[in-house]
Amino acid sequence: MGVEYPSRGYVWTDAYREGLERERIRLVTTDLISCGLPFRARSFDLVTFAGVIEHLPPQTVPGTLAEMCRVLAPGGALLVTTPNLASWYNRELLLRGDSPGTTEPRIVMDGSYGHLRLYTMAELVTLLEGAGFQVIRRGFFDQLQPSLSALRRMIRVMLAPVKAFRPAIRDTCVIHAVSKAQ
Repeated sequence: MGVEYPSRGYVWTDAYREGLERERIRLVTTDLISCGLPFRARSFDLVTFAGVIEHLPPQTVPGTLAEMCRVLAPGGALLVTTPNLASWYNRELLLRGDSPGTTEPRIVMDGSYGHLRLYTMAELVTLLEGAGFQVIRRGFFDQLQPSLSALRRMIRVMLAPVKAFRPAIRDTCVIHAVSKAQ
């Protein structure tokens, strides 16, 4: 089962639909903010929420996470990934006077927002616990960025030992949480 925002143009292309059919994935389109998830309570054992939370208006995040909890069976798992506000790259941006990971709120891509808000791991844990989840495991990883300049690749290599010692400066947060609902 897959969920996507209805205004995303690729969702309606033949190639995308054929790929879903080939993989036996049923796609449902919905606007999480205004409509929630169109599923019965306790319908799923696992929900993957990868690279989405940063695109939601911050005031809608608690309700969206509560909606995830609603559709999960008791003890069901939620996997969340999102860019890390405290990453080394974002710290570099701040040092240069730029804002990390945000886009102009009026900029809309295929009917949905660019990055509106990045989160630290502590903020994510607080949001998840407030929505009825117990955080089981948390971690950080770096995403591969093939378009990096030679200088940025060199800096990345030099930072590898630092990131091994301080994983919290890696690019992406990942959390495994479970629904506490009975």
